[in-house]
Amino acid sequence: MPTKPSDFSKFIAGILIWAGAYAALADKASPLYVHGDVGAAFVNSTATSGALIINGLFVPRAPLHFNTGVRGDLALGWRFNDSWAAEIEAGVIHNAIPEANGDMYQIPTLLNAIYEIPLKHSLRPCLGAGVGAAVTRLNGNFFQNQIPPVALPIHDSDVTFGFQATAGVKYEITSSIVIDLEYKFFGTTDHSWHSSSGSTLESDGIYSNSVLASFTWKF
Repeated sequence: MPTKPSDFSKFIAGILIWAGAYAALADKASPLYVHGDVGAAFVNSTATSGALIINGLFVPRAPLHFNTGVRGDLALGWRFNDSWAAEIEAGVIHNAIPEANGDMYQIPTLLNAIYEIPLKHSLRPCLGAGVGAAVTRLNGNFFQNQIPPVALPIHDSDVTFGFQATAGVKYEITSSIVIDLEYKFFGTTDHSWHSSSGSTLESDGIYSNSVLASFTWKF
């Protein structure tokens, strides 16, 4: 039995409506995005709780000094609107410790809130804050203040509370690709590391300042 012209028209109209709705959904940007960054990390000197011998000198409440290092992060984010987003971020901060012939690795895992100022052009300032945990690995050879000095080799990790503040400027190249320059302040609470002999080295919280170039891909 031949199809009636009216039925055929309804069929074509239905296909067109479905295709239009599908195209509209496909064209709509996903709120999901991936963000990565890399750059220089500057860590402030921090005081230890005990006396150490550094370069042959007795140093009460000895400070730990850090060379300029590197930081890299990767985050998975979700945009709620044009201004607000939330991210889960993990990264690595590495700095050498010259006095101890060693180094330090910090591995922050953070939940961030991001606010982007909704300007009408491609250049947009943004601010952020985050909280979470930090695994800090300390490697080095320290010497306790005893006669004779006692070596205190430490190759240990601890876990502390971590917090972060960020500021940057984003530039939208396309609707999917964004580059930006950002500053990150990252801090931890007090640390405690143990040597194989059972001795303990404690320090105040560690604070780092990083300048980073970053890339964002919006799905």
